[in-house]
Amino acid sequence: MKAGDVVVSLDGKIIKESRDLSRLLFEKAVGVKVTLGVVRDKQAQTLTVVTVDRPGAKPAAAKPPARDVSETRDLGLQLEALTPERARRLGYRDTKGVLVAGVVSGGPADRAGLARGDLIVEADRSAVQSPADVDAALRDGSALLRVMRREAATYVVLTRE
Repeated sequence: MKAGDVVVSLDGKIIKESRDLSRLLFEKAVGVKVTLGVVRDKQAQTLTVVTVDRPGAKPAAAKPPARDVSETRDLGLQLEALTPERARRLGYRDTKGVLVAGVVSGGPADRAGLARGDLIVEADRSAVQSPADVDAALRDGSALLRVMRREAATYVVLTRE
């Protein structure tokens, strides 16, 4: 796997939302080989990987936003600027990115797999430093977001409804 790969299937089962991938992976035993269909640089590829234990640590809950906030109701998403104090409190070493301060259950951001406490570091392969950067990337209706959860990176596609 490489950064930016988009998983489209797992053992032949189509992945429509990031939750589909998580659900299918959680059904697998640790140490099992699985076949992933991915799109890398607009080319379909098949990869074989071995499942491993999921890290148990969850990000700490973020405090309600105070300032530098963006609320996108049609996405069910609330973003806030990341300060050094917030980064430290949440366990992030880097202080670049935009913090997910809130996610509406069942909304587009939730279905994409975003969660409160996530750190968005890129939108459409460009670094973001403010909620406005993420909003700008979503102007066309969808964006590929690189998201950090503690030290693990993942990609999600967020689409406006």
